[in-house]
Amino acid sequence: MKKKDFCTLWPDCNYGMVCAQHDEDYHTHQVSRWVADVDLLKGVYAAGHPVIAVVMFVGVRSFGWIFW
Repeated sequence: MKKKDFCTLWPDCNYGMVCAQHDEDYHTHQVSRWVADVDLLKGVYAAGHPVIAVVMFVGVRSFGWIFW
């Protein structure tokens, strides 16, 4: 069985579940896109990856509308 890549184009590391929640938020629209993206930023940052968190945030804010 192929492993799901929640953090598209990034290794899932110890923040894979944060990315999984972000994917779910985008899929269900239970929260706004802004809230989903900020939650991703906060979660990856809290996992100890502040630089990756900022780069991911800029990426989802720039290109996330394609998947929203």
